[in-house]
Amino acid sequence: MLILALWQAAVLGTAPPPTRFVLPNGLRVWVHEEHARPVALVQVTYKAGSIDEEPGKTGIAHYVEHMVYRATGNIRNEDIYGYIDRIGGRYTGGTWPELTRYAETVPSWALESALRVTAERMCCALFDSTEFERERGNVVTEANGFSDSDPVSALRDAVMYASFEAHPYRLNSNTWARDNLVLTRDEAFDWYKRYYGPNNAVLVIVGDVATDDVRRLVEKHFGAIPRAKGSGFVRVVEPPQRVAKRLTLTHPTAPPRVEIVYRAPSAAQPDFPTLRVFRRVLNQRMSAALVTGRLHGGFSIEDSASQYPFVLRISLTPDSTADPDRMLASVQSQIDSLGRTGATASELAAAANASPARIAPPPAAEPSIFPPRRSTLTRMADSLTDREALSWEVSSALLERIARAERAVTSDDIRTYVAHWLRQSQRTVGVLMPGADDFVARWSDHRPLVGERMEIPPQTTPPAKRMRPDAVPARALEPLAPLPIATARRVLPNGIVLRAARIAGSRVAIQVRADSGAASDSGGHADLRRTVPANQAPAALDSLALLVKAGRVAGSISVAIVGSAKVDALLGSAARAFESVPRPQELTPQARRRDLAPRDTAILVAGRTQVAIVGRLSGVPRDHPDRRALELLNYIVGVPSYGGRLGWALTKAGLTYSAAARTTFAAATGDIALTTTADTRNAPAVIQAIREVVTGVGANGGGVEEWELREAQAFTLGRATLYGARDDSPPAAIATALLDSELAGVEYLDLPAFSRAYLAVTLAEINRVAQVYYRPELLSISATGAIPRRDERTIFPEGTFRAIFEP
Repeated sequence: MLILALWQAAVLGTAPPPTRFVLPNGLRVWVHEEHARPVALVQVTYKAGSIDEEPGKTGIAHYVEHMVYRATGNIRNEDIYGYIDRIGGRYTGGTWPELTRYAETVPSWALESALRVTAERMCCALFDSTEFERERGNVVTEANGFSDSDPVSALRDAVMYASFEAHPYRLNSNTWARDNLVLTRDEAFDWYKRYYGPNNAVLVIVGDVATDDVRRLVEKHFGAIPRAKGSGFVRVVEPPQRVAKRLTLTHPTAPPRVEIVYRAPSAAQPDFPTLRVFRRVLNQRMSAALVTGRLHGGFSIEDSASQYPFVLRISLTPDSTADPDRMLASVQSQIDSLGRTGATASELAAAANASPARIAPPPAAEPSIFPPRRSTLTRMADSLTDREALSWEVSSALLERIARAERAVTSDDIRTYVAHWLRQSQRTVGVLMPGADDFVARWSDHRPLVGERMEIPPQTTPPAKRMRPDAVPARALEPLAPLPIATARRVLPNGIVLRAARIAGSRVAIQVRADSGAASDSGGHADLRRTVPANQAPAALDSLALLVKAGRVAGSISVAIVGSAKVDALLGSAARAFESVPRPQELTPQARRRDLAPRDTAILVAGRTQVAIVGRLSGVPRDHPDRRALELLNYIVGVPSYGGRLGWALTKAGLTYSAAARTTFAAATGDIALTTTADTRNAPAVIQAIREVVTGVGANGGGVEEWELREAQAFTLGRATLYGARDDSPPAAIATALLDSELAGVEYLDLPAFSRAYLAVTLAEINRVAQVYYRPELLSISATGAIPRRDERTIFPEGTFRAIFEP
């Protein structure tokens, strides 16, 4: 079969089917080749999460997730983050009740690096005691942020906590982490060693890889890792619910919402197929009520194929505060009706065919416009992991049995299910309503903290000094290969710029960009987009031209058209539509968005428990000769959330969960923003860190080093490989790349030229730009949210954050 698959791949141009193998230590491995883009995704999923925690140690799974991103036995802190940032890769990690998952997406040439670090996290995380204490602040800050920002999540947490009385499903892995305040290093490390092992893991590699090479590398890096002693099996059995429960949550800015949960069977229980059919029938009935106007608001219903009995969740979004009980009564009326008379034959037929269980990986769909973070590769990896019957999912054999059973569900089965699982005494109802939040009021008044928010732990250690990381691989600095995409450019007499690209396909993408020239989060431009069949392209062009005529925008207008016709023909079609558009109004000279004098502001926002902090510096217009160097400098400062100078100063000190630098270039102005979110106690230290990082790279500091420039260049080329438009991208992504090229002054579809533009920037140029723009006397800082009291003291001595980057 393998020989046949390889022959098909070579002759027919199709990728071979996924391959599965198992190492002697129990590691289950899937490999799926997908060669459309030179990218590889490495994903590992552990059968361990928050349901494997013990009373008094809640939040331990999430804490462990943080700690495995610290140093390991063979990789330093500088490299555990840096190895992927410096080549433009993307890493993610997350903790759920039943699993913990990590993924790295890298240029395919860096596959072994991703596998090596993934293996190190599986076996050899150090859990250094000092690092553990520094990370405590990050974990708690992140948990407080979840609670602070989303009242719907708080409602769901409260409903689950009320519904379940014994099973660990009652606790959310992120927001129920109060034990993180007292959790010890040894407790976390013991949990890590108990569950993180190859026998509890599924490793999936998808992308531009060769299966035989992957097998060799996996055996090399994972083969000697010992098995974990824990299984991830939960023995707690939830007692039956005998009494209806109801709770109400108020929030100053929350729209009304109702969450209803009923206990539900696990995927392996005989009633589960009936649950699936019942869910679809009830969804049909409620959707019909919304369409006919008998019910006003939103309705959704969901279940989960779980290893342990879970819940059927119904979510209602009433139109007004007067509607929650009416909507609740309407839902219960439909449930009671199904309990009395069951479902009709037509309802059962529609439900059985509505959404059959998916077993095979999804077909290779048109790539996402933002590959590959949530792309075809990720969907393929998730599907392959699902086949392994981990605790939160089900095996393909069980899915097939469920699908067959769903088609055999009868009306009597529905009535029996309602009688057994959906009595009113078995439901838990949560209502979210707008109103004063007594807890938030106490917190904003700086009284002792109670309830779900956690007191941020005091800092006990200074930030770690950053050492020089491993050198950027030479491969990361090689110019990118050209793309087989023909492009063309034309400027009409009225000043409108036309861009065209030719790719295969039956659809045409058209995008019009009106550029006002002012710096903003969007870069000062607005876009109009259409993607239509080729025969409708002329009409779409005409309609967009009419919109532009009516708008009479100032600045510049660019038009991109992408299709299968020759580029000259595409340009001709666009020219006929836009040549009659009046010349756009000339962009008048504008003052800078901000005065050069610093203006620090602090704004107290009721209901917030954290502080959003933004440091701003004036940048440059997009056509300024310093633009490219400033982009690279901002990578060095803070583009990587954890590995840049700002991220290192804040996250390695335990002050914030993440940080970032953003540079905006418009036609006449520019803006540099350094952003993060901190808990109130740490806000003064965060502001101190921002000032000292700016000072360290700017006119009053020592500048940056050669290795930092090389990392910034490699990051830029790597991100173009992962996220840039390519010949496999949809037409809309190609059109965006054409217009972005106009804004950036470098051709995003001409990858060799793109590479040369960034590789040509020198260290002397970077440091000159740093001295001009990174000047602390020009820095403005705004703090918004739960502003600290005036008697808050600075945590660290002056110069602490500058010192961690000094040679």
